[in-house]
Amino acid sequence: MIKVRFHRRDDLITHLIYSMSITPINERSSYLSLWLESSLVSKGKDILNKLLEEYAYTSLEDKNREAANTLRFIEERLKLITRELGSAEENVEEYRRTKGVTDLSSEANLFLQKVEENDAKINEVDIQLKVLAGVERYIEGTQLSNVAPATLMVNDPVLNSYISQLSQLEYERSKLAQSVQPGNPYLETVLSQMANVKQAIKENLNNQQSSLMVTKKSLLALNNRLENSISMVPTKEREFVEIKRQAGIKENLYLLLLRQREETALSYASPVTDSRVIDLPFSNGAPIRPDRQQTFMIAFLLGLVVPALLLFLKESIVNTVQTKAEIKARTGLDVFGEVGVASSDKKNSSIIVDLSSRSFVSEQIRMIRSNLQYLVTHEAQDQAKVILLTSSMSEEGKSFVSLNIAASLALLQKQVLIMGLDLRKPQINKDLNIPNKVGISTYLIGKASAEEIIQPTEVPNLYIAPSGPIPPNPSELLANGRMKQLVDDVRYAFDYIIMDTPPLSLVTDATLLAPFVDVCFYVIRYDRTPKMYLKHIADLNKRKTCPSLNLIFNAVNYKYSSEYAYGYGTYSYYSAKEESKGLISRMLNKS
Repeated sequence: MIKVRFHRRDDLITHLIYSMSITPINERSSYLSLWLESSLVSKGKDILNKLLEEYAYTSLEDKNREAANTLRFIEERLKLITRELGSAEENVEEYRRTKGVTDLSSEANLFLQKVEENDAKINEVDIQLKVLAGVERYIEGTQLSNVAPATLMVNDPVLNSYISQLSQLEYERSKLAQSVQPGNPYLETVLSQMANVKQAIKENLNNQQSSLMVTKKSLLALNNRLENSISMVPTKEREFVEIKRQAGIKENLYLLLLRQREETALSYASPVTDSRVIDLPFSNGAPIRPDRQQTFMIAFLLGLVVPALLLFLKESIVNTVQTKAEIKARTGLDVFGEVGVASSDKKNSSIIVDLSSRSFVSEQIRMIRSNLQYLVTHEAQDQAKVILLTSSMSEEGKSFVSLNIAASLALLQKQVLIMGLDLRKPQINKDLNIPNKVGISTYLIGKASAEEIIQPTEVPNLYIAPSGPIPPNPSELLANGRMKQLVDDVRYAFDYIIMDTPPLSLVTDATLLAPFVDVCFYVIRYDRTPKMYLKHIADLNKRKTCPSLNLIFNAVNYKYSSEYAYGYGTYSYYSAKEESKGLISRMLNKS
């Protein structure tokens, strides 16, 4: 199967340019290395061979064009000088015939010889000035031609280099003008380079012209002194010296032009390019792309970098707690217990789960209850175990966890008291349908006794001391000393006392209550608690602000948590199909 693909000429040229590399062998060498990337070895060799051939041809063409211009300039000058030289020789002959002068004195011959040498130098300076004037007209033209000025008679290599660069840039500009629109970036770059080269040529011309004019003035001054000396010789000899001098000037100039013409004709007849091909285009036979080793290395690095970058981005974007591992890493504490999202209410609102069922969440509550006995132990068995629950911010399920731990303890025929110590935003009494007219705030201001604020709930063995009316100064009430008295009064009446406190990072109420408790539970909610609060928990543990600080990871969504990606659908060891119906209704039915 042969596939033929057509390309636009400009697109193909652009592709070849980008596929080619031209670099010097080293910084001090004049050798260049040409490199072309091609899928076909023979095609790449043909392109490089043709490129080298065209480069050599263009170089010879530039040299021949320069030689042709110089020859044309010399021929025009020779025609003029030939006529002037013939006229000057006729004048010499006529003067000799009419005046009868056959020879000059030795002094006149000496003056004449010096004048002729000086005039030859002046002629050379004039030719140089005329050549420079021609170069100046060339660069000042509004539209440069492809024909470079005659510069073989210019001895300055820097100027010759500038003119060659300008000629090459003009050639590129003329080609681009035929294929691109005005304003093209590459065309503008070429025009900018031409302007810079022109400016450099002008500065060089000014310097050379100034130097030549100084030389010419010096030579003219010498001529004036020689003419004054010639005026001292006899009249006939002086007149003959003047005529002979003019003929000598024309003759010297004629000989100079003849010599330059022969030199230019020789360089034009046997042109040799300045470049040489050291090694013909070749291929080492090995493919350069794709580089298998480089590809494997890049793939390996990407395999390391991309996952790390994704993890970093996830860490940067997700600023809430997602796993137990990051809790452990940031706080230094293990998670004491965790509570999943209840199937009946994935928001984990403050309701009591059916703890007599075999659901996954109820099993987790029982696990926390079982492990609790290893945390709260008293030598005096008649004293209650006091447990404080707090969190970093609101809506982390603190009241939900408090109610369910309390209900699970009540199922063991333990007398449990829940103390609603969130005096600013009471919530737990609403979950148990308990009025809040009289409560802890009433006790703290001395208007109620402990017996008056404790109320039974619909759950057997579970009692509550609601927070009471919202006071204007909750922190001051908790610190007035009556809170310790309240805890001491109820210790011997209950087996467990659970304090539901406000968020610890927002207010100091939980810190004020910490000296009265045996265990502190800090609730962290999955995808809710900001990661920045984990450092606060680590500081609390380091300062020992809360005795026996333990963490509960609440509302874990096992379906989307990366730590439970395997087997998240199996939530319970049991095969019971009961859904959570609420402990309150079940306990009422039992009673």
